[in-house]
Amino acid sequence: EKNNDRADFLEKAETKVKQHLDMVKKELEHSREQSLAAEEQADSLKGDLERRSSALAAAQKDLESERSFHKKADIDRADAEWHLSRCRNSAAEEKEELQRRLEAQETDKKKLEKRLEEMAEEVESKTRLLEEMKVKGAQESEDEGQDEGQDEGETQQNEE
Repeated sequence: EKNNDRADFLEKAETKVKQHLDMVKKELEHSREQSLAAEEQADSLKGDLERRSSALAAAQKDLESERSFHKKADIDRADAEWHLSRCRNSAAEEKEELQRRLEAQETDKKKLEKRLEEMAEEVESKTRLLEEMKVKGAQESEDEGQDEGQDEGETQQNEE
């Protein structure tokens, strides 16, 4: 009886051990499946990470290129503004110089007009004087002609 009890106990223990072993094997198999699934998911995530890293690197490169372009554009704009400022300043200086020249020319023109008026008055005055001298000269010639005629008459009378 004790042997039977022992055999039953051992048989029950063996059954429990086998059941427990089967359960551990199933859990182990399930763990392996989960591990494989986790590895596959890890590989998938790793591939996704590599793609995203590659996309991020490309985006960073594009961003740097964009920054470089904008930096160059800012430099070009500043350079253009500087040249525009220089052109405006130069144009303003040139305008001032032209204004000074114009004013000087107007002053010279007024002086020349005044001088021309003075010369016209001189010419007019000398023309009147010349006319007066011609009239006076004509009268003197006439008077001389009369005097000569008188002198000739006197000479003839004296000869007679």
